[in-house]
Amino acid sequence: MAQIRGHVSRRTASRAKDCLTAQERRDQLVRMAVAEFAKRGLHATTTDSLAKSAGISQPVIYLHFPHKEALFREAVQRNSAARAEAVERRIASISVRGTVDWIEHAVTATVTACLSTHGGPRLMNWALLELPDFGADVHRHEVCSVAAVWEREISLRTQQGSGLPRTPDIGCAVQVCYPYAFWLDRSGIRTSRRLGR
Repeated sequence: MAQIRGHVSRRTASRAKDCLTAQERRDQLVRMAVAEFAKRGLHATTTDSLAKSAGISQPVIYLHFPHKEALFREAVQRNSAARAEAVERRIASISVRGTVDWIEHAVTATVTACLSTHGGPRLMNWALLELPDFGADVHRHEVCSVAAVWEREISLRTQQGSGLPRTPDIGCAVQVCYPYAFWLDRSGIRTSRRLGR
C-alpha cells in the first residue's frame, strides 16, 4: 500500500474499500438483483440496470453468473429462503397459549414476514409469471417449509397442553396466508394489522 509518512493514501484506502471477495461480490449482486427484479421482473430488467444498482460494470455480472436468468433464479431462491427463515423466527417467538390466539398470531407472523422480507413477495410473483415451473417449485418448497414450522410449533404446544389441535390442514392454512400477503403487497398495504378479529 502506498504510504506517506505512515498514512495510507485516500486513493489506496478507497480501492481497498471497493475490493470485495468473489463471494462478497456475488452476495452483493444477488441483494441488488432482488430489489431490481422485484420492480420489473426478469425480462424487463436489464443487465445495465443491475450493474448500475450494484455500482459495477456489466462484465462483472458475467464473472459471477453465466446469464441474467441465473442471477434471477438465485435471487428468487435466496428471497424465498429468507422469507421462510423470517416466518420461522416470528412463529417461534409467539408466546400465547390459546388455540385461536395462537393461530391468529401465526397467521399474522406469516403474513408480516412475507411483507417485510427484502424484495417481499413481488419477486416470487415474477418468478411464477416468467419462469412458471421454476417459480412453482421454489414456492412449493417455501410453503412446505413454513407448514413444517407450523406443524412443529403446534406439536410442541400440544405436548405442553396448550389445547392447539393437531390437524392435517396446516398446509391449507399456510397456503391461505401467502396469497393474502401477495395481495396486501400488490395493494400497497405494508402491514398485517388488518388481520384483527
